[in-house]
Amino acid sequence: MPNIKLLKYLAMDLLASSWKNWKIMARYPEWLLSELIDSILYLTMFLIGAMIFLPNFSNLQGTLAVNSLVWGFVFMVNFGYAIWNLGFSLQGENRTGTLEQVFLTPTSRLAFIVGTGLQSFVTGALLITILLPLINLLMGIPIIVQDVALLMVSYSIMIIMMLGFGIIFASLILLLRTPEGIGSLTYFLVMILASVFVPATTLQEPLRTIVSLFPLTYPIDMIRYSAIGTPTLFEPIFEFVLTGMISVGIFFFGLFIFRLIEIRLKRGGSLVAF
Repeated sequence: MPNIKLLKYLAMDLLASSWKNWKIMARYPEWLLSELIDSILYLTMFLIGAMIFLPNFSNLQGTLAVNSLVWGFVFMVNFGYAIWNLGFSLQGENRTGTLEQVFLTPTSRLAFIVGTGLQSFVTGALLITILLPLINLLMGIPIIVQDVALLMVSYSIMIIMMLGFGIIFASLILLLRTPEGIGSLTYFLVMILASVFVPATTLQEPLRTIVSLFPLTYPIDMIRYSAIGTPTLFEPIFEFVLTGMISVGIFFFGLFIFRLIEIRLKRGGSLVAF
């Protein structure tokens, strides 16, 4: 039987860790503003460059192509949080001072990472909610959402997978110590291997098979399907269930890997050395 009391304390730890990050961000509100400005500038420059080679989005084909880029950007924003916020959270803790973090929220490092992830992804959702209408207003790009409910569920499943991936990356940082180069390389490899900006069904073999073997392909595939109706690699219902199973699997695999590495480093006395 599940230990209800333990689950309650775990939920309290995660909420406390997340709330602590919100309080830190409240000290520096320009952080949120700078993230919004950066996101707008990055997306604007990317879309301007991409639209040179795209059909006019006054017709359906052009609109779908531009929307595919927009939802791919949404995916990469969240993956960026998984890499740079979750993955580097322990390194940031060490640099700002472990004592302050423990004093503010005396929880486990795992709760600290997941709490950081919850705060980061809520911030990301807030930025996306602001950003999409701005894209429509400033650039005249019509944003298509065909199935709002399925989009929200697919987005939530994606966040679970991102949490798991962020925990795995944080675990590797405990070992690698200086993984900035690997973080950048991972970011661009995912952009290619997950077929972020174009539907995976449009790819030619053998690239299509390679992309289908990459787990991060499926959340963006489902998001595109629910938003603009592009075909999925498998039947939508099957792919939806598959995406959920992969997301939960990666999340629990991340928890297992983190505990394994943490125990090893504790025994070696090098847990907080960067």
